[in-house]
Amino acid sequence: MTGDSYNYGGEHVTQYGSGNIGMIKNGEASAQGAALHEAIGQVQALRGHVRPGQRPILDKAIGTLESGGTVERRTLCRSLEDVARIAATVGQIGAPVIDSIRRVMMAFGL
Repeated sequence: MTGDSYNYGGEHVTQYGSGNIGMIKNGEASAQGAALHEAIGQVQALRGHVRPGQRPILDKAIGTLESGGTVERRTLCRSLEDVARIAATVGQIGAPVIDSIRRVMMAFGL
């Protein structure tokens, strides 16, 4: 089965048959990516406000977040929990980090 290929605003689309209306996009993947991107920035900013002994934990978590959906859900969840625990120790500075962690957890259904 072959189809006609088109490029709409940077999106590659292959159409099979005629009379097709609309385009399905994977919104879940983009929501996950946006949540991860925001969380990575928040964790990087948090790094300068924590004790030196906590920084390796944050660095490991950043690596996990950068891996995105390719890591096991359990590993992602553990890293998010570690970050949230550290963020809670720095008061209001950690609040945006905790919010971004919640968004990641919601995006991944954790």
